[in-house]
Amino acid sequence: MQRPTDAPISSPYGWRTIRGNRNFHSGIDFARRGIQGAPVNAAAAGSVVSVGLINRYGTAIVLRHEATPAPLFTLYGHLDRVWVAPGETVREGQQIATVGNSAGTREDPTATTERPHLHHEMLTRWPPRGIDLDRIDPTPYLAPYTRDASVIELSPTAAGLSVGGLLALGLLYWYSTQGKKKRRPGYYPAAAGPTDAAGDNGHFRE
Repeated sequence: MQRPTDAPISSPYGWRTIRGNRNFHSGIDFARRGIQGAPVNAAAAGSVVSVGLINRYGTAIVLRHEATPAPLFTLYGHLDRVWVAPGETVREGQQIATVGNSAGTREDPTATTERPHLHHEMLTRWPPRGIDLDRIDPTPYLAPYTRDASVIELSPTAAGLSVGGLLALGLLYWYSTQGKKKRRPGYYPAAAGPTDAAGDNGHFRE
């Protein structure tokens, strides 16, 4: 499948802690500076099954993709402008919308996220049976991010390089700061604690 936008992944699929709250992120977020209004493209050829306000996702599009043994569905959330309508067929890579910060619902259609980004999900059925049911991690299905090799991204294709790069940067930082200090009994550099992940979980205000 093609990546739905040219931005790197800013928040991966799975459990994470944000502002002290642990929650499950049922998709992946794409973000970068200036992403507002950037094209959102269909990850694969398919048909449009839903367009409009969807709770937790604001303005969103859902596509159906024929697959074996059962169809898959992709969701594109927090959109600005929508370029397709239900019942239309789309080809892989076709622009279907632009990135926005919509978080509106039918009750509050003007709600927004704090920062523009694209929330992307892959589902095994639509509509899903529950809040976090029938979702799978879309990351392994997407082509690798190649626009800027200096961007560290959490994905199966880049995980080894990312972890190695982070370890190398961490060692260099330690030697440049702590390594020059005189070691004494009982003194050890403090270990880095957990960091809140950036982006939203597709489900809370950002």
